[in-house]
Amino acid sequence: MRLRIWFSLVCVALAALLLWWGVQPTTNTQAEVQSDTVALLLDTDIGTGALQMKLGAKLAAKERRLDLITAAPDYAGGTVLSQAALMEQLLEKNVKAILLVPVSGEDLTLPLAMAAQRKVPVLSLGDGADPGNIACVISGDSEQAGEMAALALRERLPEDAHILLITGAAEDTAAALCLKGARRALEAEGAPSVLRTVALDGQTPDDLLTLLSLYPHAEGILCLTGEATEIAAKAMSRTTREIVLVGMDCGQNRTTYLENRQVDAMVLGMPFAMGYLGVQFASQAIAGKEIPARYGTESRVIDLDNMYLPENQKLVFPMLQ
Repeated sequence: MRLRIWFSLVCVALAALLLWWGVQPTTNTQAEVQSDTVALLLDTDIGTGALQMKLGAKLAAKERRLDLITAAPDYAGGTVLSQAALMEQLLEKNVKAILLVPVSGEDLTLPLAMAAQRKVPVLSLGDGADPGNIACVISGDSEQAGEMAALALRERLPEDAHILLITGAAEDTAAALCLKGARRALEAEGAPSVLRTVALDGQTPDDLLTLLSLYPHAEGILCLTGEATEIAAKAMSRTTREIVLVGMDCGQNRTTYLENRQVDAMVLGMPFAMGYLGVQFASQAIAGKEIPARYGTESRVIDLDNMYLPENQKLVFPMLQ
C-alpha cells in the first residue's frame, strides 16, 4: 500500500515536471527570423498592366518567401501622394528593395539618393527613371516595340500609303526609343509616308479628329504610347473614315478597342514578366548578388485574329494567370 502511494507521488511529480518544462520559453530561430519586404511602387493602381505586374511580383515573392507590399500615387484620403513621397514612406518602413514603375516627368532625385544612402536597391520596371541610382532596369525593348508597331501598320496598308504618327511628350524616354525603332521601319522602301509627327501634349479625341480633317489622304495612324492609342481609339469611334490604327498597350480597354475594331493591332509588353523578374532580381540584390544593369522582356503584336489564341490568353487577360 505504502509502495503504491509512493509510486503515485512520483508519477505526479514527474507529470508536474513535464508540464513545467513544456511551458518554458524555447528559442525558435525560424520564428524569430522575419521575411524581407520588397515594395512595388506603381505609377497607377488602375489598368491591366498594373494588375499583371502585381500578379507577377506576388508569384515571385511567394516563391522567394518575401513579403510584398504595393503602393501607387492614387487618391488616399482625398490627397494625391506623389511617387517621391510614397518612396520616402516606404524607406521609413525599412523595406529591403523597391520595384519602381516610374511616372513620366516626376523628380525622384531625393528619394533615390535616400535609397542609395540606405543601401536599398531600386529596380525600375520600365524606362524613365534616373539611371544614376537605379540598380537594374527591366523593360520591354521600347525601340523594338516601335519597330514592331510600324511593321504591323505597314502590313495592313498598301504600298506608299500616308500616315500620321503620334508619339509621347518630350521627356518620355520610352516613347523616344519607340520613335527611333518606328523610324527605322518607316525608312524602308515601300514604307508608308509620314504626313505629320505629333508629340502628345494634352490632346483630346476632338483634337485628333480636327487633325485628321487637315489630312484627308491619311490612311493610317501609328501611336507610340498607350495614352496616344487610347485617344486615337476614342476618335476612331466617331469617324466614318477607314483608318488603320496600330498602337501600344492602352490598358484595361484593350480588348474592347480590338473587338470593336477601333484599334487594328497593338504591341503588348510583358508586365507580368517584369513584375516577376523584378522580385527575383530584388531578392538577389538583397542577398548581395550581382544583377544585370538592364534586362529586356518580350513584346508581341496582338490583333483580333490572335488575341484569343492560347499563347496570348495570359497576356491579354492577366486574370487568367
